[in-house]
Amino acid sequence: MKITIIGAGISGLLSAYYLVKEGHEVEIFEKSERPGGLIKTLTTKFGPMDYAASSMVNSGVFEDIFNDIGLELAKKGPLAKVKNIYRNSIKRWPLNLFESLRFMAGAASLMFSKDKGLAKGRSINDWGEAR
Repeated sequence: MKITIIGAGISGLLSAYYLVKEGHEVEIFEKSERPGGLIKTLTTKFGPMDYAASSMVNSGVFEDIFNDIGLELAKKGPLAKVKNIYRNSIKRWPLNLFESLRFMAGAASLMFSKDKGLAKGRSINDWGEAR
């Protein structure tokens, strides 16, 4: 049976992988220049930053799939345990004292706010700007 998959993001690629293993013929269509969807690596002043790939780290399932299709997992670099946070720009964690206090104050404000959800007709952007 020939199956068509629209989108070469992680879901489309994994679907294709398992369907091919079951003996199906698979054709994938992707509108972007590259496969992977949200999974990508950006180069920042702090080094490479992965988008949406952290769930694959140390995953036996992905190690097995990569071995099965002949791909080598990239080795962790020296900055693999470094954490970054986005606040108007990418910042390395831990933040400096002022940034840490500001971050904790914002988190506490959100945690103790009575307005934890979106009112009807209010966008996420409106809610975020009010915070």
